[in-house]
Amino acid sequence: MQPGEQTALPDAGSLYDTAACGLVLTRADGLIVRHNDTFGCWLGYDAGELPGEKRLQDLLTMGGRIFHHTHWAPLMQIQGSVAEVKLELCHRDGHRIPVIMNARARLHGDAVLHDVAVFIAEDRHKYERELVLARRNAETLLQKEREVALFAEQMMGIVSHDLRNPLTAIEVGAHLLRRGELSPQQQSVLGRIVSASHRAHRLIADLLDFTVARVGQGLTVHRARTDLHSLVADHVLELSASFPQAHICHEHAGDGEVDVDADRLAQLVGNLVGNAVAYGDPSRPITVRSS
Repeated sequence: MQPGEQTALPDAGSLYDTAACGLVLTRADGLIVRHNDTFGCWLGYDAGELPGEKRLQDLLTMGGRIFHHTHWAPLMQIQGSVAEVKLELCHRDGHRIPVIMNARARLHGDAVLHDVAVFIAEDRHKYERELVLARRNAETLLQKEREVALFAEQMMGIVSHDLRNPLTAIEVGAHLLRRGELSPQQQSVLGRIVSASHRAHRLIADLLDFTVARVGQGLTVHRARTDLHSLVADHVLELSASFPQAHICHEHAGDGEVDVDADRLAQLVGNLVGNAVAYGDPSRPITVRSS
């Protein structure tokens, strides 16, 4: 084409028939009045087969027909338009074609007609299916990971529980050995064994509590009438043996009668003292007060 030359443009009818989307004109009840060649070609129909013979909803799947009856038709009556509705049209040979449809109502003489534009949505349909599949796979993987995590926590609880027996045997053996004649060096080694077993017991108790809390059962509390001061004093004495490098003392005030879970309270005092030993000033005493 030379500069300045003009080429003949297609007329409106040609543009309509060969448009890049399907164009359909229907009556208010859905009966097809006219369609372009693109729409007929997509569905496998010749130019004169659909007008006056088929309704737009007749070309939809069963689910599409229900949607047309319950949503499409009421919306066209109320607001006179629908936009970006995803449906499936049935080809003449039976296979389905995913499409996006827009429509608007207009008055032509005394009759209301519907202009419908149809766009092929195969790529979008594939993308949505892949997206749904990816989401299902992600949910399945997440569920498996949760099951593995729950199993690991349950196993941790079982192992922690089973470790109590050998630790108890070690502690009993250590107490029996203390009754005999031991050298200062042997007493020191035995003290470290007892201290290590006490720490192991506390770690196991923490692991069991963590496991119980993680599996959704919560921490159990069994309250009973207890002398608070006596309970704390006994536990401070045990902690002093477990942490011989620290100076731990106990102060109390007031009446010590309380309703409390003795094991939980001992665990609380042990955690606090353990943190004080690990992170506090080693030159200063650790004071536990009960009141």
